[in-house]
Parts: sequence; C-alpha cells; structure tokens
Amino acid sequence: SKRKDKLPEWQMPKPLPYPKSTVNTLSEKVSS
Repeated sequence: SKRKDKLPEWQMPKPLPYPKSTVNTLSEKVSS
C-alpha cells in the first residue's frame, strides 16, 4: 500500500523551537 510511503506524524521532522542562529550561539558558549 502507498500509505507506508508517508511517515507517521510522530516521525515527521519538527521545526526547531528557536532559530538556528540561537543554536549556534548556544553551542559556541558551550565549547568556549
């Protein structure tokens, strides 16, 4: 069946709760 081609909702990638620039800043603070 073609339904298997579609990911279940829980497997779908979710948007980040914050912009990537924030992620970069956080990782920089951690590494430094």
